[in-house]
Amino acid sequence: MLALDFDGVVADALQECAAVTWHAGPFGRGATAPRLPDAIDEVPHSFIETFRQVRAYSRTLDDFMVANVLHERPGSIDRQLFQSTRDLHRRDLADQAAAAERVRGNWRDQQYDQWTGLHTVHPEVAELIANARQDIVIVSAKDAESIKAVLKLHGLDEKVSRIKGACKNKRHVLQALLNHDPDMAGEGIIFVDDSIENILDARDLPVRVKWAGWGYHGPEDLAVAAEHDVRMLHLSEVAKLTSAGGS
Repeated sequence: MLALDFDGVVADALQECAAVTWHAGPFGRGATAPRLPDAIDEVPHSFIETFRQVRAYSRTLDDFMVANVLHERPGSIDRQLFQSTRDLHRRDLADQAAAAERVRGNWRDQQYDQWTGLHTVHPEVAELIANARQDIVIVSAKDAESIKAVLKLHGLDEKVSRIKGACKNKRHVLQALLNHDPDMAGEGIIFVDDSIENILDARDLPVRVKWAGWGYHGPEDLAVAAEHDVRMLHLSEVAKLTSAGGS
């Protein structure tokens, strides 16, 4: 089985993620966010740069909302600042994340073509999904309806056997897959994610972890990966994951 993260691994949707974050926060318009593409145009370039830094450390939609707190703060954002801000504002971030889900849902349901067009699927990963010999499950913090919509646009929805969306803890999802089918440990699950934290969380499971180098991660993460002997997987290597050994 291939267990793939979605945002960052299968698709890149930085503008879409930044826009739902902006409009869910104190600077935006919440559920009354304008239609696309005006909603994208309203997001300041400075906020997108703040979001890009926050995105590197984010594991959930709540984490994205840290950008609303740190926007216009001088200086760069490192993991320590990200984590302390997240811990201090957990309740507000959760409320904003719920608003972001509503904004995203409105765009997806009312402007399907414009919204799906904000997601760029990596050709190498699309080919991997299309040609994989293994079952494929998407394990993502993004909601399942949005994931299915993007996969359908690219003709990949029928290639994916399961979608585990809105994940707060991917290790728990992987463990549940193993518990549901104990033989899976012998057959092997290959887990591909761009978050070094998610990769390290899953290392003690009978799962082969692959850190996606084409996704989002902070500058400190390279040192963390080296410390834990985690090798970065490159886009040019993803086709090898369709082999029986998944090496």
